[in-house]
Amino acid sequence: MSTDKQIAGERFRVAHARARSWQEAVDDCTAQLGPARPAETLGFVYANDRYVENLTAIVERLSEATAPGAPRTTTSRRSRS
Repeated sequence: MSTDKQIAGERFRVAHARARSWQEAVDDCTAQLGPARPAETLGFVYANDRYVENLTAIVERLSEATAPGAPRTTTSRRSRS
């Protein structure tokens, strides 16, 4: 019997990176995610306050690497501290 974690791992790709620049973080995540899969059409990106100003560029770069040619909609929400 499969666990919820195993099922999620089969259906969803997950990547996490910690880097000095957003470009390095995106490159690391892209390497973890691997090549594009045609059936995947939805992705979520979380970026902390350090990278929030570059969120659009981050999403564009990830999208090009993981879903080239797919339509994009970017919505950001910044939490208030």
